[in-house]
Amino acid sequence: MTLILTDISRHGVAMAADTAESIEANTESGRKMRVSFGMKKLQRLPGLSGMVGTWGFGKIGLTPTDLWLEDFVSRHGHVSSLDKLALSAVAR
Repeated sequence: MTLILTDISRHGVAMAADTAESIEANTESGRKMRVSFGMKKLQRLPGLSGMVGTWGFGKIGLTPTDLWLEDFVSRHGHVSSLDKLALSAVAR
């Protein structure tokens, strides 16, 4: 489960998230749960008034979603709008 706290005030929107990732797997003796920490679920978009939130065990290609998104934002952080950032993702 992911916990994302959001506060909306006259100053804007603030978000905070945990860093845990839970993975369930079948073993010969039953289902087991593994919890890992260190996921970056909120990515700040430099120069833009926005963030991207992700959660769950996902991958884009062979790369975990949080690492893919962090790399993508670092390579496309110069864009001037959320529209252009989204188009950069589609154009790849």
